[in-house]
Amino acid sequence: MTGIHDNHNHLVANGDGVAMMRAAESARLESFAFTEHIFHLEEARAASRYLGTRWDGELEGPPIRVEQYLSEIAAAGEAVPAVAVRAGLELEHWPDDPRVRLVQDAFVAAHADDWDLILGSVHCLTGDHSIFDASIPFSDEEAWDDYLERLADAIEHGGFDVVTHPVRLAVSRPRVPSDLARRLDDLAELAAAADTALEVNGSDLVVFPELVQLLCESIARAGARVSLGSDAHRPHRVGVVREGVALLRAAGVRSAVAFDRRERRDYQL
Repeated sequence: MTGIHDNHNHLVANGDGVAMMRAAESARLESFAFTEHIFHLEEARAASRYLGTRWDGELEGPPIRVEQYLSEIAAAGEAVPAVAVRAGLELEHWPDDPRVRLVQDAFVAAHADDWDLILGSVHCLTGDHSIFDASIPFSDEEAWDDYLERLADAIEHGGFDVVTHPVRLAVSRPRVPSDLARRLDDLAELAAAADTALEVNGSDLVVFPELVQLLCESIARAGARVSLGSDAHRPHRVGVVREGVALLRAAGVRSAVAFDRRERRDYQL
């Protein structure tokens, strides 16, 4: 097994890119991507009311300018040259307001030469209800229907390199549909057809590994591409996604994807 490429991690919550990179070196990662939430970047917040106000109660640190973000990533990479550093973003898939997509696309394009990868995430359901909120006025079935439909839309229309944490709704709705395996098959087949990677997420592995196992099996059956992402916000969580490799191999998946300047390549697990 070659070194793992960890494609989903954060900077603002910890505020110390060098510490994150040192943790990546300790975890024997081959590359490490900082993919900060778009709503933590000041320019994006200024351009969209949704990005600028929707997430105020969930910010993980003071918003920063994009130049500072990129500069801190570069400095962290220089401090720890043993691990290749990557710069990316985690965008919101919020089809309810087309302007959010326009603003995000414009932001990505304005710094096109700086990005290695773009992640797309569904964090809110219809009615702008957070997927982390167990009190949303939907039944379990309705919530999962809505979430899976939004993930499918993100794959088909989002323009993302990776669609993240496809079973994350279980945080608030642990009673999953009885046919979730089939529905994850459908999602993986859609991802394969769109040539979009699905993420095996380290945070999800810790909380509900059995659902991540279902996802790995669906990815294998569909022949979809898979991206590994620890989703680390602190150094001690860097590299936790390595635990997903065994699940992928057991399911029959033998490769994952790495990114460099929006160019994707497969590597062997």
